[in-house]
Amino acid sequence: MFDYSADKARESVKRSLERLQLDRVDILQVHDVDAAPNLDIVLNETIPVLEEYVQAGKARFIGVTAYDVDVLKECAERGKGRIQVVLNYARYTLLDNTLLRYMKDFQKMGVGVVCAAAHSLGLLRNAGPHASHPGSQEILAVAKRGAEICQQRNVELGKLAMYYTMQLDGAATFLIGIPNRKLLRINLDAIFDGLTSHEQEVLQYLRENVFTKSYSWGSTLSTAKLLK
Repeated sequence: MFDYSADKARESVKRSLERLQLDRVDILQVHDVDAAPNLDIVLNETIPVLEEYVQAGKARFIGVTAYDVDVLKECAERGKGRIQVVLNYARYTLLDNTLLRYMKDFQKMGVGVVCAAAHSLGLLRNAGPHASHPGSQEILAVAKRGAEICQQRNVELGKLAMYYTMQLDGAATFLIGIPNRKLLRINLDAIFDGLTSHEQEVLQYLRENVFTKSYSWGSTLSTAKLLK
């Protein structure tokens, strides 16, 4: 499913620049390094190709992305000085705070952290996730309970989730997917206006009674099946 060879990396960057109709970009990212057979191929084949583009002035920084924070940290450590950005998704949310484990390590390495998927690929919203979400039945049930409570109290779970994730200290930026204009407005409200006192109360209740521990759905490969 994933090809991290030098030839494929070169082809992918060329195609991406053509599609974007750009001569240069800020960041070139190696997607889902936790799906690679091993990190050797990422560091010895993929990254050198991206370094060629940086040296040619076609990119400023090199990044890697992963769901698995342990793999992400190992890749950043082994590629220290060569990797400037890491992107981790769905690991600092109301459901999962695993990213906190290595935030200080990334900061010490001088690596910027992009915290993505505050809504855990649709889990944390009143409408619920896509039918093929990779989460276990336990995770789906917890998220559903949270959504039901929000609906009963006339609050959008997605707004609470966005606000919560945005409180992560030390992240360089945040990245989310928004399927419609309604949720776009809700997320912008969370970012610029924060939460009302009622929403704050609901968020506190959820954290104390529903989202009481971290949940993981396994691996980036299970996520890939959802996104196919």
